[in-house]
Amino acid sequence: MAVTARPRGTDSARVIEVIETKSVRGMGTEEDMSRYVMQYWSLKGELLAVNDGMLDNLHSKERTGCSSDFKTR
Repeated sequence: MAVTARPRGTDSARVIEVIETKSVRGMGTEEDMSRYVMQYWSLKGELLAVNDGMLDNLHSKERTGCSSDFKTR
């Protein structure tokens, strides 16, 4: 009988208040493509996380060989 991994699913979920900003970055060139960047801030103005798929993918591939498109601070 084969033993297979069983996904755990979500251990926890909750609703929290954050400020989400969306801005355009990049010059529109092949080296610096235009893209939306999402930033997440606390209500006190502290930067919590940045979602910049282009930059995160580049850095993640350099480190691990795979891509990730969310980066926390």
